[in-house]
Amino acid sequence: MLRVGIGINVDMTDDVLSAIDQPATSLRQLLDTTPSVDEVLSVLTSKLKSRFLSLEENVSPIDDYRSKLLYKNEEIVIREGDIVMDEEKKVVRDSKGKIVYRFKETKGIFHDVTNQGFLILRPSCGDELIIASGEIVPRVEHDL
Repeated sequence: MLRVGIGINVDMTDDVLSAIDQPATSLRQLLDTTPSVDEVLSVLTSKLKSRFLSLEENVSPIDDYRSKLLYKNEEIVIREGDIVMDEEKKVVRDSKGKIVYRFKETKGIFHDVTNQGFLILRPSCGDELIIASGEIVPRVEHDL
């Protein structure tokens, strides 16, 4: 099972965007005409449906997913995440089945995803981390 969360800023003003503590944009800034949330949802649903239907055409879903990864081989920061596997590559869970290792923030090179869809992160020191969840923040260079 693959779970993907999508956040799309549709109609955010410049004032609201400038108050966010990281780079952000909105469809309002990017397009000549701001679409409604219903229009965005309709297009998104249509595109997702066509992607799922293409999976029935003997296309490997994980290979298709890998071919569209953003930030692969780039440094990223992951906030509020879960590490899936320990040093022996075993899933670490508590007695209720929840993943044990939570972290506030980690960074490294986004290497790939596993066949299960988990992110493989290569920190500057230490072993690869297998990440189950978290917010991916691309590294952004700022001119001062």
